Amino acid sequence: MDGAVSEILRGNVWLAVCCGIYLAWWCIAFNPLRDFPMPLKVLGFVATLACGILAVVLLAGGMGALPAERIALPGWAVWLIGAGAYGLLLFVTSHFFGRQVTTELLLIVAWATFELSCVNALAGVGAMGVAGVVVAIVATVATIGISMACYLAYYDLAPVPAFVSGMVPLVLIAATGLIVDACVALS
Repeated sequence: MDGAVSEILRGNVWLAVCCGIYLAWWCIAFNPLRDFPMPLKVLGFVATLACGILAVVLLAGGMGALPAERIALPGWAVWLIGAGAYGLLLFVTSHFFGRQVTTELLLIVAWATFELSCVNALAGVGAMGVAGVVVAIVATVATIGISMACYLAYYDLAPVPAFVSGMVPLVLIAATGLIVDACVALS
């Protein structure tokens, strides 16, 4: 079980690395003040994708290796809630807020679902105490809220503030994963 927990922790670290590379790529690919060469944009995208896939493999592998009977909620239930949340947010943001649908909404919801699945699994096997669970959930929910505010505001902002707004979720998602890891380390 320690190996599975360690794999989840490494997955969160790789997710933070992914966010850092994604942030660098964002600064290259979407910079409103300077254009960068296409090969650099492609390299940043490929590096982001590779780190993201590694993070997902580690997180899913770690959660899958934990004894299912000890996990608070079945994994399928968390993912079903995540899918429902995505459908609801897709409808609300596009119909009521007129927000153009982009990949970022899917990324925010998929990340939140993964992170809450990790908290669920880590708490279920006793790797995280009650205080850690509360801190991890509060950090995750706050990140979701702030990320959604940035997502909704993006197209209504001038180019430079929109560019900065696009970076905020990446910083918060990286920090939240590391907070979850810290909650395990302090338990």
